Amino acid sequence: LYTRDILDAAYDAGFDPGEEETDGFEVGKHWCPLIIIVPVRLGLHNVNPTYSKSIQEFFKFPQCLGIVGGRRNQSLWFNACQDESIFFLDPHIVNQETVFDHNFRGDTYHCKTVQKVKIHDMDPSMAFGFICNDQQDFEDFRKRVATMNATTPNEMFSVVDGHSGQSDTEWMARAAESLEEFETVYRLL
Repeated sequence: LYTRDILDAAYDAGFDPGEEETDGFEVGKHWCPLIIIVPVRLGLHNVNPTYSKSIQEFFKFPQCLGIVGGRRNQSLWFNACQDESIFFLDPHIVNQETVFDHNFRGDTYHCKTVQKVKIHDMDPSMAFGFICNDQQDFEDFRKRVATMNATTPNEMFSVVDGHSGQSDTEWMARAAESLEEFETVYRLL
């Protein structure tokens, strides 16, 4: 994810880098709550076990809306986890309309059974959902992603400065720098 793209989407009038900024907030602009959806593929046929800890960590983020994913031939919304089990709702199960009046019965509104699946049995194609209600929420999200990436074996995604609209020349220059860094580290080994 690119920070500048998120700022562009979150501010009503768009992000103008020429305008004055105060601690990251833009003068005269209003942050609109933003839902961020991050599609990922975390393995070939099943979720690679190296991602289990990261998936569990995402559910601890206050910005987490859950994961849209599933099992083979079944779409699900994963909304919580406990150890290696991940709990879900099946959006294909339709219940009768619930009327909230003095005769309201809770059993018509809640699921009768808790459904769960092991993380390694999930389909590896999924999308993480997050909501950032304001810029402080987004900054907290950025910090949490960075901390998680520093403490887990594999990064699922990262939040970086800049924007996705970089020219090919800029992208090639960054790729060349990364390759040089890799070669330097590889030679040291």
